[in-house]
Amino acid sequence: MGNIAIVPWGSVWLKDELFNLNNKLLNRDNGLLVWQRMKEYLYHNNINLHTIDMYSDIDTIDLFVFFYFDIQWYKKVCSLKSAKLAYIAFEPPVVDSNNSEKGLRFLKRYFDYIITWNDDLIDDKYFFKFMYPYIFTWEESRFALSPDEFDKKSLICNISGNKTSIGKNELYTERRKIIEYYDTREDFGLFGIGWDNGNRKYRAYQGTTDNKKNTYSGYKYAVCLENMKGIKGYITEKILDCFCAGIIPIYVGASNCVSYIPDNCYIHYESFETIEQLDNYIIGVDYEMYRDMLNNIRNYLESDRIGVFAPERLCDTLSVLLKLDKNVKHGSLLFYFGKKIINRIFSSLRKCVCKMNGCFTK
Repeated sequence: MGNIAIVPWGSVWLKDELFNLNNKLLNRDNGLLVWQRMKEYLYHNNINLHTIDMYSDIDTIDLFVFFYFDIQWYKKVCSLKSAKLAYIAFEPPVVDSNNSEKGLRFLKRYFDYIITWNDDLIDDKYFFKFMYPYIFTWEESRFALSPDEFDKKSLICNISGNKTSIGKNELYTERRKIIEYYDTREDFGLFGIGWDNGNRKYRAYQGTTDNKKNTYSGYKYAVCLENMKGIKGYITEKILDCFCAGIIPIYVGASNCVSYIPDNCYIHYESFETIEQLDNYIIGVDYEMYRDMLNNIRNYLESDRIGVFAPERLCDTLSVLLKLDKNVKHGSLLFYFGKKIINRIFSSLRKCVCKMNGCFTK
């Protein structure tokens, strides 16, 4: 059997906790089911999938898959003669600068293969395509909305963590603008980690939620902004969670989202010049218009188009990489650290400038 080792985002995911559906802390909204499904699928195709620490002998590993550039694990495996290393770019560049187009091209020095959502990079030699793996689970009852149920729903909510970034095309700032616009309204709900910290107190904040679907069920619309806009192929679980919950997302993110999801399934946030215009529009949507949008979402969920997000797609890509030859002689980390130091210096300078101009809120 082939052996694939995952270097996860942090130590809490080791010991195969990435696949542990009983881990209540990590398995929020059953998010680990994707990785459990992948593990089972690969096993049935004669491939073992574990976190890297579960292998007693790393020489038996055929492919190392890094979820981020973990320097300590990289140093342990990069010198192995037969080691093939792959890097998956999960986060957008505003979260991890390694995942910019320039950053990913730089990482070719260190990894044989880069797996990314960035459609502009795909060449099936160094760069391989993936969409965020997602398991679609939904109930018909969420789309059988009566006029009375429509009228009883509150207008809009936001479920996200309170984060910041100063990267180009980041959407944390825009998300916060929407929240601040609606915060005084009784028909708005705010959920997620971190909104009760800091100087700004949010009236609409209702804590965290253990079940997105149940929370969404009380609202007509969801603020659904990716962490970054203007890049191709970057579509995360945010909009898909909305679909499965039977709520209309107000979306901005991937510049080519329509290539993957019909544009009649969501409201285009950037179609409105102001938040007030958006607000007036969604308030004016009547029951028939709303029901039509829900039907569009249901038709999408019942179509073959959702297949691009299937976990098996990523499994098939990993299976292909197992059969390919090594692409690179893994590079020296001295050059990598030098680049990171320079980037941090420039990042600190940008933060100072932004603070002086009042454009960065911690």
